[in-house]
Amino acid sequence: MAQGLDTAGGDVFTVRLEVEGPEGEWSPIYDYSGTVIGELTGSEAVDVDSDGSTYNAFTAVHGVPAPSIRANLTDYTDGGSGFTIDAYVLGAGNAGTGSAFLSGSV
Repeated sequence: MAQGLDTAGGDVFTVRLEVEGPEGEWSPIYDYSGTVIGELTGSEAVDVDSDGSTYNAFTAVHGVPAPSIRANLTDYTDGGSGFTIDAYVLGAGNAGTGSAFLSGSV
């Protein structure tokens, strides 16, 4: 979720889903062709209330065999609007219970 986003004024962000590897390292999620999936940019955000204040974007990945997944803010440029980003991950459909948590905020 982005608050006060102004892409015309130079606001830019990228949020990428990442998986935790066996050594505790974090990396992007790739599909079978080697393309990074689960990544969102400011240009994909939708002004949900049509007044320029709140923007949402959503992506999904399925069947990711990883102990943990996080949302990582990999790019953030404030063109002067003072916008903020909250990135959430929701896990569901596995042996455990689904959980939502804030994993990155600017």
